[in-house]
Amino acid sequence: MLIFPTFLPQLRKKQEEPKENEIEVLQKQVATLKPEDLKVLAQKKSTEILSKIQRVGSKINEAKSLTRDAENVKGSWNPFAESKAEKRSKLNTKANAMQNEAMAEMNTLIQESIKLTTISYGFAQAMAQTIAAMLENGFKDKDGDIQKLHGVAKE
Repeated sequence: MLIFPTFLPQLRKKQEEPKENEIEVLQKQVATLKPEDLKVLAQKKSTEILSKIQRVGSKINEAKSLTRDAENVKGSWNPFAESKAEKRSKLNTKANAMQNEAMAEMNTLIQESIKLTTISYGFAQAMAQTIAAMLENGFKDKDGDIQKLHGVAKE
């Protein structure tokens, strides 16, 4: 005879209750915001997005630099030193890892952007206006420094 602990039915009830997803929570928050508060939230989220874009751009540039370094590796006459192929392999491995990190961050960024723009039309509009202004004039990072996107990140 199997004896079930008394807490199992309670666990089943908790698992069956649907969780409120992030979009629903943000939709409720946005619905209660005044227009000026909506702009503040849009500015905060836009800064987060642009900072992530800047990090992704830096990783892509670093990967490109590592790839160039791998192409320009010179051999050594020292028999105990790494061979040209080993040096290239290490640099290319680092470049691949950097590209993978950039792609993972880009995927997260795309998902976040979709979530934020589907919250409400008003919030999407505020986000678009805020990002456009920040791309033109720069944005303050977490440290309060003005940042502008350049190169790959700006594209």
